[in-house]
Amino acid sequence: MKKQKRQMIIIVAVLLLLILGYLLLRANNARQEALETQAAAEAVITVTDFDASDITALSYQLDGETLSFTKTDDVWNYDADTSIDLDEDAVEDLISTVSNLTAETKIDEYNDLSEYGLEEPVNTIKLSMESGDLIIYVGSQNQVTGNYYIQIDGQDELYLISTDLSSEFASTVEDLTVEEEETESTEETESTE
Repeated sequence: MKKQKRQMIIIVAVLLLLILGYLLLRANNARQEALETQAAAEAVITVTDFDASDITALSYQLDGETLSFTKTDDVWNYDADTSIDLDEDAVEDLISTVSNLTAETKIDEYNDLSEYGLEEPVNTIKLSMESGDLIIYVGSQNQVTGNYYIQIDGQDELYLISTDLSSEFASTVEDLTVEEEETESTEETESTE
């Protein structure tokens, strides 16, 4: 009887130690996960952070020409020909591309902008909002990482980002125009009302 009692106490003690070990391991894993999440959040370098709906004008370069668009009464217009019916979503998508840019690397010290393709940028993206203008200069691609150099007007730092802004902003006016089928179906809907 004494032997069984001692075995039961040993089994309960071992079981309690296992439960305690499990709880400690679980708490340690949760703490480690929280530290990793915090480290990842601290590693993110925010380049731009604005609400895309605050933008009132947009311009960028394409094939040596500057395309510029202005938002009037919540409708986007192509400045060179306001009769063109623009696809609002397509223009908003362009703006969203740069509304929350994060960088892989921030470069504080450099000698020559030409090493990064920023002495003569591949593209210059200008966004206007009530708080002022935001101008993004797009440089060359880093051949090792595959990322792209950019610089914000008025800032000394350069950034290395994963988004290829030069290809994102390669939309022609025709690419941003509402397709005829959409226009025709809209007209048919309006005429039946």
